[in-house]
Amino acid sequence: MSPSSTTMQRTLRSPALVPFPFLPTSLPMPLHGPDQTPTLDLEEARLVILSQQERIRQLEQLAMTDELTGLMNRRALMMALRRELSAARRNKKNVGLLILIDLDGFKQINDLHGHPIGDVYLQTAASVLLTEVRNTDYVARLGGDEFAVLLTQITPREAAVRLDLLEKAFNKRVMHHREHSLPLCGSFGFALMCETESAESLMIAADMKLYSSKARRKMGMA
Repeated sequence: MSPSSTTMQRTLRSPALVPFPFLPTSLPMPLHGPDQTPTLDLEEARLVILSQQERIRQLEQLAMTDELTGLMNRRALMMALRRELSAARRNKKNVGLLILIDLDGFKQINDLHGHPIGDVYLQTAASVLLTEVRNTDYVARLGGDEFAVLLTQITPREAAVRLDLLEKAFNKRVMHHREHSLPLCGSFGFALMCETESAESLMIAADMKLYSSKARRKMGMA
């Protein structure tokens, strides 16, 4: 915000001053009438407001998006999770399932093949998750090599089936990039939405399942 805009806002908020026809002197204003009263070009003002609104919308979108993958980020997922929890409390039949995915061996991929290949690996994982969910579901990158999927409007039985299908589909895919072919490998943790739980407690519950799953995979039990 420019100094003149700040001055104008502070001036308009002061009860001791008359706000109109105060205008910032840095803006060119056409003068009309014998008294030379400054007037606004309403169409120009409307276009400026629309431009500012679009810029705000773009900034809000950037604040909710992971730059590398184009997925939702952690902040956006938490907002969606709170909305879906509220909806689940109203509709007891259809609940939701929060799934956390952690890529196995991702550090080794970066170390052996370099970060550019690691970035492609992350983008491939994001693409696979997106293709395996519905339009009503959410996919997010939480940071690093951790992703999340929020399945909405499903019953507990459907949730178990969808989780199994998603895990199998993900771990069957391979990233192909130039001379590199690297299989996707991820551990999955999950938590079923319950009306008494908060978004934070769901994340903790899913993360505990994820930790157990990752430990089993390391021991060759999964």
